[in-house]
Amino acid sequence: HRPMQVSQLVGMQDGQPVTTWSQWARGIPQTNEGDFKMVTEWWRLGFVRRTPGAPLPGLQNVTPPADPPPYVSVETTPHSSEDQ
Repeated sequence: HRPMQVSQLVGMQDGQPVTTWSQWARGIPQTNEGDFKMVTEWWRLGFVRRTPGAPLPGLQNVTPPADPPPYVSVETTPHSSEDQ
């Protein structure tokens, strides 16, 4: 019902996406209480979208993710502790 970890787009280098593997909902526990907190903190969560120029994989599980990953998290609003 929601991603646990995502590849986060951090930039582009030589025309290729640069990503890092991170928690999608940092600070939100994976519990029923966390589901409620996710609803109130939705504006901080990144959008998960197709990586520009990345091929789409088949319906297989890829661990670790493909390079470049087919989907990335973008436009995340950092928490105050991340602003520093």
